[in-house]
Amino acid sequence: MERSTKWELVPAHFGPLWSYIEDDEITDIDFNGTDLWITNTANERKKVEEHGVTKEFIEKFSHYIANNVSKPFNKVENLLEAGRVASDCNINRPRGWNNANPG
Repeated sequence: MERSTKWELVPAHFGPLWSYIEDDEITDIDFNGTDLWITNTANERKKVEEHGVTKEFIEKFSHYIANNVSKPFNKVENLLEAGRVASDCNINRPRGWNNANPG
């Protein structure tokens, strides 16, 4: 039985992603470890040049989400899916991405 998950969308938890989370026109936020890409409701994809997202932030953020939905997220369990009424969160940890391998 799946547990009902609800957490508050608090700007402090979403850091540099908050402005995109708050924007109703943004449908997807993608970060590949270096580049941040956003997609809007018109299916336009744009690279964000100065985003402020770091690998350290993504690590903390993904663990925050995992803890809130009581799901594992690690090297073995490297896909995290969490849903809300208004939005879904899918986080995929790329192979070889761990705390000992920065950048």
